[in-house]
Amino acid sequence: MSGEITVFVRDDDAFEMGDLKGIWIDPTEPPDHLQMQVDEMLAESPGLSGNYTFTELEGDGSECLQDITELSKLHDVATLIRDHGSLAIALLGHVNGVVEEAKRIIREEYAGIYSSLEEHAEEDCRNGDVSPREVLLYVDYGKMVNDWRMSGRAFTLPAPCGGVHVFSC
Repeated sequence: MSGEITVFVRDDDAFEMGDLKGIWIDPTEPPDHLQMQVDEMLAESPGLSGNYTFTELEGDGSECLQDITELSKLHDVATLIRDHGSLAIALLGHVNGVVEEAKRIIREEYAGIYSSLEEHAEEDCRNGDVSPREVLLYVDYGKMVNDWRMSGRAFTLPAPCGGVHVFSC
């Protein structure tokens, strides 16, 4: 991550009275600390509603915070972004902002960064992470036999019954 996320919390009562009052918070701080900061701001509010809005979001991944209205969810999303950077930002978009699903996928399914999915598939095959039955569905046996013949690895002779005798070198 290149920068931290900050959020401006606006006092809605002051705003309705023509005064832009609010505080900047670091949403990765513990939710109870965030609530304390917001409560302190609202204690000085000219109104009694206790309403506030997240109006400005700055930093990497702030687009993931746009529709959040609860401090606890704001904290969860910001912390995930702080901990996993661009991976979390992309994944939150993929799972429609469902933080717990994004955390589960990172914990249980994330395999790492590769140049392509093909590179990952090749690695899985080489490491034995893919069963031979899965691989067999994708084998081009004609090309395989051609390579064997050209390299001298195997040759065949006609069999009288219509098949071939196979010799592996």
